[in-house]
Amino acid sequence: MFDAHLAIIGSREEHQFLSSKLNHCTRYWVGGLPIARGKMSFVWLDLTPLNYAPWFPGAPNDYEAKCSGLTVDKIFFHDDHCSEAHCLICQKFNENATRIFDEYPKTLIDYIANKMEKDEKLKTNVIQLLKRHKNGSCLKK
Repeated sequence: MFDAHLAIIGSREEHQFLSSKLNHCTRYWVGGLPIARGKMSFVWLDLTPLNYAPWFPGAPNDYEAKCSGLTVDKIFFHDDHCSEAHCLICQKFNENATRIFDEYPKTLIDYIANKMEKDEKLKTNVIQLLKRHKNGSCLKK
C-alpha cells in the first residue's frame, strides 16, 4: 500500500503552488469528502474543515448525486460525480498522522454507518453522543 492519500489544500498559497504544477488534466481529484448525500458540506480526509474553498460560481451544486467528490482546477473547487475521470493530486502521509479511512468512502455518514453496523461499541458510543448533543450536554462531563 502507498503511504499517500488524496491531497488536502488548506490555503490559497497551497492551491497556487499546486496550480503551477497542474499541466496534464483540466481537473484533479483531491481529498475533500462530502459529509452526507444531498448536503454539499465537505471535510478533508483528515476530518479538518474546508476553511479555504474557492468554489466555482454556483458550486457546490451536485446535490442529487449518489457519489460526489471534490475536484480542483487552477482557480476553483468543484463538486463532481465519482464516475468522472480526472487526474489525482496525492500527498504523502505525515509520519505523525493517523490514517482514518482504510478506503475512500462515498460520504462521511456512510463510513460511520458502515462502521456502526460492524462495531456495537461504536454504535453505542455514537448514540450516547447524539443523545447528549440533543440534550445540550455534549460539552459537559
